[in-house]
Amino acid sequence: MKGLRVALQGFCAAHTELTTSKAGKPMLRLRIGVADVGGDDDTEWVTVYLTGDKADKRLADKLPKGAEVYAEGNLKVDRWKTSEGEARTTLTLLAWTVQPIGQIGRRESKGMDDRPSTQEPSQPARPREMPIPTGAREHPATWNDDDVPF
Repeated sequence: MKGLRVALQGFCAAHTELTTSKAGKPMLRLRIGVADVGGDDDTEWVTVYLTGDKADKRLADKLPKGAEVYAEGNLKVDRWKTSEGEARTTLTLLAWTVQPIGQIGRRESKGMDDRPSTQEPSQPARPREMPIPTGAREHPATWNDDDVPF
């Protein structure tokens, strides 16, 4: 069985590890905690593996401990017993996509300092002017902002 296709959202339990698989491909390994949506305070821990071209250092650096993450892939459930006879369950996600959440609009540091530039600002691009339809010149709008109900 290949596992269930799932999408998970959670938090990184530790820093993401970037290693190389036995086949020589890059591989990301991370543990994420997924909280139950039903209101329980139970957290399920899932080990996520991402291999291939998508597993790179840039992605690993964006997923430190505590970072919110989204992952999609095939979920595999392994059941086993400890040496004391206790039943255990391990959840593993073989992911095809892993994305940090909340990274939109954040800039990556490129080694430049944050001091203001001494260069003159460049001229902003002028918006393209739209031609006014011929009928609009003769009949201006007759409503004002007080007519808008919100």
